[in-house]
Parts: sequence; structure tokens; C-alpha cells
Amino acid sequence: MNHAPNHQINKYRLLSGSFLPGLLFSLMLVSIMALLLLWTGYYRHTLYDYGVFPRTWSGLKGIVFSPFIHQDWGHLGANAWSFVGLTTLLSVYFPGKWWQLWFRIYLLTGLYTWCLGREASHIGASGLNYGLVSLFFFFGVFRWHRRYLSISLLMVFLYGSMIWGLLPIDPMMSWEAHLAGSLSGLLLAFIYRNTSREQEPKEFEWEDEKPDEEVPPGENTEEIQAPKVVYHYKPKEPPGEEDRL
Repeated sequence: MNHAPNHQINKYRLLSGSFLPGLLFSLMLVSIMALLLLWTGYYRHTLYDYGVFPRTWSGLKGIVFSPFIHQDWGHLGANAWSFVGLTTLLSVYFPGKWWQLWFRIYLLTGLYTWCLGREASHIGASGLNYGLVSLFFFFGVFRWHRRYLSISLLMVFLYGSMIWGLLPIDPMMSWEAHLAGSLSGLLLAFIYRNTSREQEPKEFEWEDEKPDEEVPPGENTEEIQAPKVVYHYKPKEPPGEEDRL
């Protein structure tokens, strides 16, 4: 964010949600962002007045509108790819709850920016991206399940460099919005850490197999496990006269 200047198949899926709701939802929002940027370019009229102006009554509207406003196409492009990917992953990672989490991060990020930010117009969707990354990372840490921890490690691998966005190293970068998003994700990860175990990812098929039953002491293992074989044979004929001495 800148300020203005089949069942068997399911057993092998890592997560149980669908990617389609999050993908369509995020593409729709990115399209709105792009249309607003086209509108501002055509009419040469900025929308910075709809950003978050901290600690002012007029700046409260930015909590709703600021993520849709971007300074230029470079600013939008830097946020759009991560926004689509993270929102899509959210619908897979939290099936049935993803939209609640997304809207709560959306509102909390804007509210915290309004409380913590410096006097400027804070715009852009990067605060939301920070909130989603923070949610994924800390949920895995709080839940301490290997499937969720793998996503935490993925966040570190893909977005570890985002930590520099939390520092005031660029006067044109809203590090306050990045911090606000990170705090929002951390808070929601803590609140949802004990979400129903029904949301736990399925194990792989070989992990569901029951171990071999123990044989009680004193039992003959071969009698229990070995198949019973029945032989049918013809009795030998009594020896004839020619065989007698």
C-alpha cells in the first residue's frame, strides 16, 4: 500500500477446499481496481481523497475504499498477483470460513491504518496482502500441524522479503498499512487457532491404514495367519502277490 504523492482422489488432496471461489472473487476485485485506474487516467482526476486519512472523520471512508485505489499501473501490478494468489489460497485453506476471514482482514487493516498511520492518504491493496500472509504464517505456528506448517514455510519462502515493508525505509511506502495488515492476520490466526478439527486436512491413504492387530500372548501366530491347506489323497493299494516275498 502506498500513500498518495471423487473420495479416493480427495484423500490425496493436501487441502479440502476449492480454489474457484477465491479465484473468481479476487479477479473481480482486481478488475474493479483496474477500471478505477483507467477512469482516473482518462479523466485525470485522482481518487486520493478516498484513501485512509488517519485519525480524521473524513478519513474513515478510506477503510472501505482505499484498497481499490492505486497510484499507477506499476503499483497495481505489484499488488495484484499476490492478491489473487493469496485470496485463492485462502478459499482452499479455510473452506467455509474464507470469506469471513477476508472481510475481517479487510476491515481491520483499514481500521489499524487509520489509528497508526501518519498524516497522509494511504491507498492500495498491499496491506491486505500483508494481512493474508500473516494469517497463513501464524495460523500454522499456532495450530502446529504439519500440513499448516508447510504453508507457513511456503509463506516464508515466497514472501519473506516482505518483512522489509514493515520498516519506514521509503517515505512513499505506507509501512503503517503493512504493519496494520500483519497485526490483523496475527490476531485472526490466534482467534481461529482452535477452529473445528473437521477442517483438518485429510491424511494420505497409507496413513489411514490400521496397524496389524497384535496377537494375544500364547496364541500360535502360524495358525492365525497361515491359510489352512487340506490334502486329498488316495490310499495306497495293498501289495499284490508278486510283491510279497
